[in-house]
Amino acid sequence: VLTEPLYSALALATVWVLQRAGDVTGGRQLRLGLAAGLIAGAALLTKEAMLFFLPLAALWLLLHQRRQLCVAFTLGVALLVLPWIGRNYVVHGQFILTAAHGGVTLWTGNNPLAHGEGDLAANPDMGLARKALEDRHPGLSNQAMDDVYYSEVMKFVKEQPGRWLLLEVSKFFYTFVPIGPSYTLHSNRYYIASLVSYGLLAPFALVGLWVLLRRPGVSPLWALGLLALSSVIVCLVFFPQERFRIPVIDPAAIVAAAAKFVGQHLLFVEQRGDAVGQLDFVARAARDGLQQIENARSEDIAAHHRQIGRCVGWFRLFDDAVDVVEPVGERQRVDDAVFVGFFLRHPLHAQDRAL
Repeated sequence: VLTEPLYSALALATVWVLQRAGDVTGGRQLRLGLAAGLIAGAALLTKEAMLFFLPLAALWLLLHQRRQLCVAFTLGVALLVLPWIGRNYVVHGQFILTAAHGGVTLWTGNNPLAHGEGDLAANPDMGLARKALEDRHPGLSNQAMDDVYYSEVMKFVKEQPGRWLLLEVSKFFYTFVPIGPSYTLHSNRYYIASLVSYGLLAPFALVGLWVLLRRPGVSPLWALGLLALSSVIVCLVFFPQERFRIPVIDPAAIVAAAAKFVGQHLLFVEQRGDAVGQLDFVARAARDGLQQIENARSEDIAAHHRQIGRCVGWFRLFDDAVDVVEPVGERQRVDDAVFVGFFLRHPLHAQDRAL
């Protein structure tokens, strides 16, 4: 049984809960952040690819002044992962984050025989090279053999940097274009179905991504975007393959395609939220201004006129906000603005008009 289905569910649940945590404040934000961290820890123990998402999420939270949420999220991850790290140290006598097979996976995507896509099954020549490498180091444990693979990767990058850079370009291409060696291992019908379904989705996903990138302010899908970015980084560091792409990149593409059709609705909802907040602010400011008019000395007519001018400005701003809020069932907010009627009936306002 592959780990990808479980990892996909856990990874997508992580970004959903973390996104919700970013939309609230106070104790609820911390609870959701802790829950997101616990789910992320479970995803990391399921598949090491989650390790690339964690620093991206933490950095985003810090840059957007969400320090408490970042701490809660990190704590949730640590609560689940640290006991497993301790267990690995007791059993193996060395630090192992989750499992000891990262070396061979890294080597598979970064060696002179790599094509930029697919595992050893899709590249038989690399399978033979791996067997020859392990034969040169008989009797080594998995942990010790991992170090050999890491050293081979570093040797390849240092000795052939140009070849390695071209390999990275190929990886990026195959991450999004499903025509690599691993796809041709399947039947023709499966291969054609993958191409057609992905080809139909890709144009809408690209347009939706453009719509999301052009939106002002913080994206409503920032957590999912970071998860998709981390999956792309995983493919560049190791190698792209269909079962690495489907758990995260495909769901992100579907959501991005949907954004093309719901983008205007999201913008309208945000405008409504801004207008509601604007109504509350204007109401408080205008009430304070009118109270100052009531308390001012009657002989200070110039001060009265200046304050009345400010209230007129508040009223115009209020009127613009009502135009956005009223059509969507927020009429009760308008009822709070009784200061408008009071302002129009105020004797000083009448005196100002007469002057």
